[in-house]
Amino acid sequence: MRKHYLVSLKIQIGAYEKRTEMVITTDNDQDAGKMAMALECHGDAHYDEDANCVYDLHGEFAYKVDNIQELTDSECVTLSKYVSSHNYDEDYLNDMLA
Repeated sequence: MRKHYLVSLKIQIGAYEKRTEMVITTDNDQDAGKMAMALECHGDAHYDEDANCVYDLHGEFAYKVDNIQELTDSECVTLSKYVSSHNYDEDYLNDMLA
């Protein structure tokens, strides 16, 4: 059964760091985290499974899951008004994370 997750990402760009959040609907929190990182990256990215991190643009950008929180249906509806909301897409994930 699909669940809703609020995924918080930490994005490292050289010495600069920023955070972003999005809602991902999928079967488990691990897929939610990977999908969120794939959606943030610019393509030609590499997923480092050991570090649970995505590197993009030859290492210029690094995306790491900071927190994942499961949401109720009503929380998802409310948060989706304020942050981007996406469904898990395995084809997109595989295209973005070589």
